[in-house]
Amino acid sequence: MVSFHITRTIPSSFQFCLQGPLKKALGTLTSNESIIIKPTDKTFGLAIMTKDWYKGEALCQLQHQNVYCLVLSIPWEVIFGNLSKLLMNVFFSKCITLQEKEFLLHHPPKGFQAYLFYLIPKVHKPNHCGHPICSYNANVFEHASK
Repeated sequence: MVSFHITRTIPSSFQFCLQGPLKKALGTLTSNESIIIKPTDKTFGLAIMTKDWYKGEALCQLQHQNVYCLVLSIPWEVIFGNLSKLLMNVFFSKCITLQEKEFLLHHPPKGFQAYLFYLIPKVHKPNHCGHPICSYNANVFEHASK
């Protein structure tokens, strides 16, 4: 099951550099509930799209079964145990320090939290597709990604 909660993301840098009529126009656009304004891929600026297109593109991306699958639960304890063993081996091989091992061995909070899936518009592509992003900050690999 897919539920949609679409955030209306406009970077603060865009809001500060606009003045006068452009700032007013952006304010008018952001109040329109039928459209979505998102930063684009490759920092080409902002993209304005309909909610229907955004939802359709998201569902199209999620149907790629070789990339996405329904996950009812994540075996964090098993993953954490495997990561712990790996880091111990790397530590005993003197490839990382004790402080690095402890930093990388981050235990996530208890309980399941959903990944955040969203699209970044790729306006430089001919079909103007969405670049899918799955963001999840509270997992065992959070510190390793820093």
